[in-house]
Amino acid sequence: MTETDNGILPTILNRCVKLTLEDYTVEQLKQLSWATQTDNPIIYEICKTPGQLLNLTQIDTLGALKDFCINILRTAPLCEYGPFMGLTCSLNYKDNFNKFDPDIFLSILIKTAYDLYITDGYEAAFKIYCYLIERKQQLVNKTLAKESFMLNTLDGIWRLVH
Repeated sequence: MTETDNGILPTILNRCVKLTLEDYTVEQLKQLSWATQTDNPIIYEICKTPGQLLNLTQIDTLGALKDFCINILRTAPLCEYGPFMGLTCSLNYKDNFNKFDPDIFLSILIKTAYDLYITDGYEAAFKIYCYLIERKQQLVNKTLAKESFMLNTLDGIWRLVH
């Protein structure tokens, strides 16, 4: 099982059955017995699968991710290009379960940018928010190489604030 088939050899792929599954709705996620312990509505807005929900409901995962996103948005204007681009090392592109899922990361970054603009009037956050909304729509493409996509996204954020 895989989210994308771009890393699978054609000789293996031609023997596979490809199923395209829709994302879970908020109502479906709330019906899962282990998910009813989660009372944070943001989690249900962001998660599209039970696996994402389980990952985010672990102790401190959401808090750590929010802090990470606030740090990115606040320090982007101060960072040099190289160290800023190194932030992609904190994201999970394969099976690194101790890192953040790129889809969830981008959703939290969008929400955090919006919140920083509304609460603090942080103008750069609004520019980043608009940029990220546009980028998020490209994640629908399942053949997208997420690591390259995230590198390009961080590059775009850095260029917006410099």
